[in-house]
Amino acid sequence: MPRKKPIFSDYEYLFDGLKILVPENLVINTPIKIFCKHGHEYVLTVANILKYNKDPKTCPHCLNEEKYNQGRIPYSFFEQYAEKYNFEVKNKKDYYRKEDDEVVFVCKKCGKYEEKILALRYFFTNYKNRQLVCEECIKEQKGLKTQKDFESIINQIEYRQDIKEMNAVIDYGILPDALKEKIQGQNKWNLIEYTNIKNKAKYQCRDCGYIKITYPYTIFVDKKSFNCRNCFVIQERKRIYEEMRLICKTNEIFPVDVNFYKSAVSNILFKCNKCGNEFVKKWKDKSYGFSCTECNIKSKTETHFADYISSIYNEEVIRNDREQIKPYELDIYLPTKKIAFEYCGGIWHSTKYNSDKLRHRNKYELCEKKGIRLVTIFEDEWVDKTDICKSRIKNLLNIINKKIYARLCEVKQISNSDALKFCNNYHIQGKGSISEAYGLFHEESLVSVMTFSKPSVSKNGGRDYEWEMSRFCSINDIVVVGGANKLLSCFSDKHKGEQIVSFCDLRWGNGKVYEHLGFEYKYRTRPNYYYIGPHTKWKRKHRFNYTKQRLITLFNEDKNLTEEEIANKQGLYRIYDCGHLKFQKQL
Repeated sequence: MPRKKPIFSDYEYLFDGLKILVPENLVINTPIKIFCKHGHEYVLTVANILKYNKDPKTCPHCLNEEKYNQGRIPYSFFEQYAEKYNFEVKNKKDYYRKEDDEVVFVCKKCGKYEEKILALRYFFTNYKNRQLVCEECIKEQKGLKTQKDFESIINQIEYRQDIKEMNAVIDYGILPDALKEKIQGQNKWNLIEYTNIKNKAKYQCRDCGYIKITYPYTIFVDKKSFNCRNCFVIQERKRIYEEMRLICKTNEIFPVDVNFYKSAVSNILFKCNKCGNEFVKKWKDKSYGFSCTECNIKSKTETHFADYISSIYNEEVIRNDREQIKPYELDIYLPTKKIAFEYCGGIWHSTKYNSDKLRHRNKYELCEKKGIRLVTIFEDEWVDKTDICKSRIKNLLNIINKKIYARLCEVKQISNSDALKFCNNYHIQGKGSISEAYGLFHEESLVSVMTFSKPSVSKNGGRDYEWEMSRFCSINDIVVVGGANKLLSCFSDKHKGEQIVSFCDLRWGNGKVYEHLGFEYKYRTRPNYYYIGPHTKWKRKHRFNYTKQRLITLFNEDKNLTEEEIANKQGLYRIYDCGHLKFQKQL
């Protein structure tokens, strides 16, 4: 006869957080219902527990959820990311799924702008290292003040002059002769109320209209000629505001509230007209200076750079040399090596303060004529890629002791992802575009990489060549002797007969390495420019990020203006390099 179907009736037990239902006709293979603390229902038999040692407390549903949740991103992760850029997450969930859940960020400031992404598919590739920017807030913020606006704000700074309202003057005839003579002799006060010598009288200042109440005899004992306190306050305010005008013009800052002065200890909110930074100072702290705190930090980086050169180079180092390439100045000059360094602070070398677009090129060419090798370093390179800059400088000065010979290394074609990661860590320009990549391995460690790409539209490529050698770099503080030649030879074996080009950045190189590799010099390009400003956090951004059409879309500007006019209006300025040398070779 078939076994009876289990009947779950009154046999209910609670055990260690579990609810267990046991049938009446219990045998070894009878299913037992179990409910976990989360309410999931699952079934085990006596044999499962006793014979196969299955833990009744292990809920299979909870295990599946835990495994499933491991592939998802918790809400707190997105919340921290949004908070960093003053956004908030609109659709709040405990977890976000891999492919199909949208995460919506909303700007806290305006509450209008929303940015949507898919949780995992796009976040880690496109958003993790990119800041959230509210386009609505950018439209409202029209960049820094123009010179005209700045002067207008400074000219609004003025002291407050009280309105003079003179009251009726009392008849001086009732005064004692001595008091009458004293008051009239001062020619400063009018007596408007007087009873007798023992009671207080009311005086009014003829200059400002201030009313003073005091005993008449004080006019005889006041050694300061019965001075008016209100006149002193007005004159002091006038002096402070005139001094503030000079401070603002000198440091290119302006007070956000023009009527800022209340007392020496009240906070004054300033805004820098160079970088847009806002900072607070007190008038009593003027002896420490009112210059922009952010600009002060940036100016210190140049000192840090100069100190580093002096620390690694033991011979003569000349700072701010004005003799070699008049009328220009060399920031650092090493006469023994005939090497000079130009440190380009982002704001000071941009078109905001330097309208000469060929300044860096001209300095390079003047140095070239005198046999001096000029290295031009941008501020963001030194700040963000300090280790790479230091390694290149030491290599240039020939003070790197560790060398690896290419004949002891093995060449392999590597994946684009590995090459991108390597170039991002060790190349001054970052990863770039890659079609093929080759690596040099020494004792199974990747020490050098050379990448190749198809012709670039931005360089008018594709007309007379098939490939561009886009990146070549080695790990920091190591010289790989013959590495470039060995890597290029491996690529040449695969692409015989094809044309390849490469561009030498004149800020760092002089093209000698390309001559050693058999490249033929073609021509020198004109200086390229980047955009820099508060919107870029004073870091260079490629000009393709701010084409005219993109600027019009981003800032809702007039189409009749030029690209540079729109950019300058929004506080974006151009900064130019020294140009490039183009080399070409048939493989």
